[in-house]
Amino acid sequence: MADRAEWKSKTGFLLAAIGSAIGLGNIWRFPYIAYRNGGGAFLVPYFVALFIVGVPLLMLEFGLGHHFRRAFPQSLRQVHPRFAWIGWWSVSFVMFGIVAYYGVVIAWCGNYLIYSVTQPWGELSQVNTFFDESFLAAFENGVPFAVYSETDGFQFGRFNVWIVLSLAIIWFLNWLITHRELRHGVELANRIFIPVLVIITIILVIWSWNFEGAQAGRELYLRPDWSRVFEPNTWIDAFSQIFFTLSLGFGIMVAYASYLPKDADIPTSAFLAAIGNCLFSLVAGFAVFSAAGLLAFDRGIELERLDDLTERIERLEQVAPAAAVNGDGSATELADLREQYAARQQFENQMSSFGLVFKTYPAIITRMGSVAGPIFGVLFFLSLLVAGISSSISIIEAFMAALIDEYNWNRKRLAGGLCLCGFLCGLVFCSQAGLFWLDLVDHFITTYGLVLVAICEALIVGWLFPAHRLRSHLDEYHVFRFGRTFSVAMRLLITAILMLTWFGLSRYQPDSVASAIGRFLLVGSGIVLWIHEHWLDFNIRLVIPALLVFLLDQALLAETQSPYGGYPMQAVLVIGLGWLLGTLAIGIGLNLLASRTDETRDSSESHHAESKRDN
Repeated sequence: MADRAEWKSKTGFLLAAIGSAIGLGNIWRFPYIAYRNGGGAFLVPYFVALFIVGVPLLMLEFGLGHHFRRAFPQSLRQVHPRFAWIGWWSVSFVMFGIVAYYGVVIAWCGNYLIYSVTQPWGELSQVNTFFDESFLAAFENGVPFAVYSETDGFQFGRFNVWIVLSLAIIWFLNWLITHRELRHGVELANRIFIPVLVIITIILVIWSWNFEGAQAGRELYLRPDWSRVFEPNTWIDAFSQIFFTLSLGFGIMVAYASYLPKDADIPTSAFLAAIGNCLFSLVAGFAVFSAAGLLAFDRGIELERLDDLTERIERLEQVAPAAAVNGDGSATELADLREQYAARQQFENQMSSFGLVFKTYPAIITRMGSVAGPIFGVLFFLSLLVAGISSSISIIEAFMAALIDEYNWNRKRLAGGLCLCGFLCGLVFCSQAGLFWLDLVDHFITTYGLVLVAICEALIVGWLFPAHRLRSHLDEYHVFRFGRTFSVAMRLLITAILMLTWFGLSRYQPDSVASAIGRFLLVGSGIVLWIHEHWLDFNIRLVIPALLVFLLDQALLAETQSPYGGYPMQAVLVIGLGWLLGTLAIGIGLNLLASRTDETRDSSESHHAESKRDN
């Protein structure tokens, strides 16, 4: 398109790409996942995943958008018209799914920005119950709100007016940025947001460095427990985190790259964006683990022993009944065991999922006193707000780019309509049942929607585009060159992943026929890798689809064993699967509408050309 908007500079594009990638997941999800997988044990597979999946897929999306200079649906249509619906589905479930509930979480951060000063939870011991019962009203006396019951069906309960008001402000800010032309909207916002976010994060890291117990937290963060490094779940979580933290499969990076000038250096941009995002996560993790060390110090918990917390709790439950019958001397022991169990259970609750942000940090804010605590809290929740908005505007921009490319609609009106729709979709998550709706919708979209799109994306570009054509385009204008040394290093890294997978299959499923076939294929893949023309082609065609299919297989296996999160099966199917299928229907509908528009446009152009010849 001759009049297509372009980034003002390469720096503006990089900041926007990094701003999309850096979000709540870097400050909240990355430390939480790292903590769950043994701290330093998680970093090894995390950085392996960065180079095996993160950088190649980011190159793929950058190259696709830059080559066709179109948004995600239109780029896939250029490869083959039958694949456009995948792009429409992708931008639909991120617009009407991810950003709908993501905006509500950002709204929670806005509320807690104020709460950092007022501290309405009062005492330190009330931080947990304030978030669960007073703020969200998702629990009543420790009992979760019933999302679905056989007698009453689905219910929402009451809505929190303050969350709704905060959500309205967040969507107003989204509109204020996205309704402007690219250079004066998204690019300008990220030029401000990203430096501010980096500065705040560095302040938080320096400030938390000397917290009591911070050293123990950092040791857990940096010292790998090699027994955890080789656990399959650690690798699954690492690859999942890389996949989601770089906004892969969202359609965002394709849209952003489509605004680049023709002589842009795509490989270098992909490396800088991916590594910049992951380094930010790594730095932000120091602040979180230092803070966790402070909380553990206050409660007398030894952080270095928390990597096997689940097993220890199970042992305590087994020991307690036996201790009760060992005479009077066991009474004290039993009381101590119960006290340790309660302390560790509460700590785990604060360190898991949303507890890390909305329970751990409020506890630390209260612990720091009436002056330092509010300042520290305001900085922390301000960083979350900035990170969240920089990501939400990128999702809106990806959907807008697809519609503008297809219909050339007015940006201001389109931004207003989409932000209003996003606000209305988010209202359901502001109710008493909102936390559980959010959990189910997020699980299905991120576990199935994004992974399915990425599998299709890798197969389409790898086999039909094909991959060597994409690589040729990437090589046309670039400073970074895939030299022999780098090529050998990447082949060695991929070979190591194949060997670890072979070892895992041999260890955990030694007698399975499927395992034997899988190990045979892994050996064959290793041979093909070293005789194949280029590691990037091999990676996109085989390695990435295989890894994503494995993630999908593990998720489906867990789903068939028991309903996700212990929810009623009706809730899982209607809320989680239903929302995902609803976005699929929107994507297919948009694709059909776009196809008919193209047919009408082609017919009109053909008729005009015939009339011109007749005249």
